[in-house]
Amino acid sequence: MSVVHVVVQKETIRNNKLVLSEIANLEAEYISAQHVVSERIAKQSDLTEQSDKIFVSRSAPSLVMSPRDGG
Repeated sequence: MSVVHVVVQKETIRNNKLVLSEIANLEAEYISAQHVVSERIAKQSDLTEQSDKIFVSRSAPSLVMSPRDGG
């Protein structure tokens, strides 16, 4: 590789990192805005925050089968 190629490659890597950083910042802003919108919708619908958490689990996997007609 020539010196020019090395310089161009380093510049490209640096620009790539800047773009990825900007994407991460925009994603964070989007998520924050999404929470604000969700909160506004919930308030307009007269929903309230639920403090008690309910967890659902299945003790064992099960398979439900039904008999075929005429069999």
